[in-house]
Amino acid sequence: MNEKNTFNKYKFYKKGNTTIAVSSYAGKRVKATAKCDPRDSYNEMDGKHLAAARCNWKIACKRAKRAEKKFIEAKKQKEEADKYFERMHNYMNDSAAAKYIAYQNMKRYEGNLSGKERAE
Repeated sequence: MNEKNTFNKYKFYKKGNTTIAVSSYAGKRVKATAKCDPRDSYNEMDGKHLAAARCNWKIACKRAKRAEKKFIEAKKQKEEADKYFERMHNYMNDSAAAKYIAYQNMKRYEGNLSGKERAE
């Protein structure tokens, strides 16, 4: 673990043989602890590294959960947009066909009028 990044992202507190790492994710406080077994000797740097790693794990889990939720929302929005796109594509094609038919009818009627005028 890169110490520089670890110590910039977290605030550390020591309470007896326990090290607490505190950070935030999505505006909420996230904390994790590392407690030294009473049979071991306390090492502050080890405690910081372990507490930071645990805090980072909690944040990574929260981030993954949020990302999955956002992905599902985006997928739903895309499906709705695809349906809308298909409706508008059909609408455009239908209007183009109606325009063509209207033009052909207009030209046919104009042709009929021109023919009648010539006969007179």
